[in-house]
Amino acid sequence: MSGLVQDLRYTLRALRRAPAFAVVATGTLALAIGVNSAIFSLVSEIVFADLPMRDAETVAVVRGVNRALGIDQGSVSIPGFLDLEERAASFEAMAALANEQYVLTGDGEPVRITGYRISANMLDLWRLPPVLGRSFAPGEDQPGAPPVALISYPFWQGRFAGRPDVIGSTLRLDGVAHTVVGVTSPDMGFADFGRAQVWTPLVLDRTEPSRDQRELFVTARLAPGVTQERATQEVAAVGSALAAEHPETDAGWELWSAPVMTSLLGDEGKIIMLMLILTVTAVVLIACANVANMLLARASARGTELAVRGALGAGRGRLVRQLLTENLVISLVAGGIGLGLARALLDFLVRVSNGQEELFMMAELDGRVLGFTLLVALGAPLLFGGLPALRATLGAMGALREARSTGGGRSGRRTRAVLAGAQVSLALTLMVVAGLLTRTIINLQTRDLGFDPAGLMTAFVDLPEASYPDAAARVRFF
Repeated sequence: MSGLVQDLRYTLRALRRAPAFAVVATGTLALAIGVNSAIFSLVSEIVFADLPMRDAETVAVVRGVNRALGIDQGSVSIPGFLDLEERAASFEAMAALANEQYVLTGDGEPVRITGYRISANMLDLWRLPPVLGRSFAPGEDQPGAPPVALISYPFWQGRFAGRPDVIGSTLRLDGVAHTVVGVTSPDMGFADFGRAQVWTPLVLDRTEPSRDQRELFVTARLAPGVTQERATQEVAAVGSALAAEHPETDAGWELWSAPVMTSLLGDEGKIIMLMLILTVTAVVLIACANVANMLLARASARGTELAVRGALGAGRGRLVRQLLTENLVISLVAGGIGLGLARALLDFLVRVSNGQEELFMMAELDGRVLGFTLLVALGAPLLFGGLPALRATLGAMGALREARSTGGGRSGRRTRAVLAGAQVSLALTLMVVAGLLTRTIINLQTRDLGFDPAGLMTAFVDLPEASYPDAAARVRFF
């Protein structure tokens, strides 16, 4: 500890004598670490997130696939879900849900709220009990059952001020009075479910269901002893059988099963995340090469100092440790500044994301991100400081000879040239990727839509089922 304290004191004196180097090196690393921490906070929230349901490894999803239409994670029709529920033995329970929007009336101005219609057993399947009240009872998702509803935890806190007497109160959704029976857990706010304010029972029309209307997201719990691979094979077999039995509607459609996280992050999402990770890694490498070049140049000016310290008895290991301590102090300070830059960058991305705010709002600077930032700050000195420290301590006489020459000698100039070349190569790669990404965005904004959009407006009309229960009534409305 006494040696470490001595190294730290010497480091502070050395950096105080070279303020320009300290500021530039710290700023360079802080920018790189800040960008890395911001991107990692987003990636970790999506890729490494802990799913809230208990025994999440046994929870699966079933999606529709149509390769000819380019659909790799589509929805499932009501008859397809009912057939799957009847034929698939790999699951101990299955549930379905569908997106829904409601018009809430009866308390001030009408308000449109978002939610889901879910099978009565879905919360029990996910093992996510409500924090207040109860989940849906068996039979409450059958035709003719009294209308009931669950409200989300944020909706309960915001609209009802967290009052416990909300249980038993009435919500008028699309003109129908629903009795509130429970408040969902805050853990239900993961992925797209965080937008849901109300959950109502999914009442399936088993009389005249259409196989070509696919609107259900299907989730299931694996039976004891059943692997995900076996369940995937069985689901695929059921899909093939349904396509053969109903070629007029199911031809070209397959069924696919996978763990929940695999469904939340598809193949395209994985590629995007991998690209982000590779990009920010290149940024860190560029910064490390930049600082390493500065250290090599600085080592030339410190050659005499190191030679004298070596001649006075300081071993090579002692000198390397001192130099790495200086680099570590710079990196740790840069890490602290980088965390502040990461927070500012995420806030900036929320403001400019133009409709994708929820993606960046998911990112949090939690313990995982702090650990990652600390790991980068501890590892970076070895990347940018290891080689300069070894070169600077080649020996007292070697250091004195190189100190007399300009630029640290021929070997030092070659090393700095290699580092500069690496920087240029990495920067050129990043420029190419950024250019391709920019061109893609421009093409998306300027592509030919096949019509002139100037002066055109779209509108969405959602008719309440209570007032317009069948297709004939909806046709009459329009």
